[in-house]
Amino acid sequence: MVDREFIRAVMLDASKGRRNRKDIARAQELLELGLSVPQVTQIFLKLRQMGLDIPADVYTIPYAVKTIRRALAAKQAGEVQ
Repeated sequence: MVDREFIRAVMLDASKGRRNRKDIARAQELLELGLSVPQVTQIFLKLRQMGLDIPADVYTIPYAVKTIRRALAAKQAGEVQ
């Protein structure tokens, strides 16, 4: 069952020309509904499907860079210990 409040919130945000991080975190649902998500979000969804432990709420390039840097730092810290 589709969450009507979720769809309403997404459409309201879209009509105002903005994206909401909590909505983008449900990007797979948006895609299944035939709505679009930013390309960078689609890339991060694919990376998650490939098994990487990264968030799915990435919707801007600066946030993507920050997220990748954080993941690399965590991996390097884990390898050192």
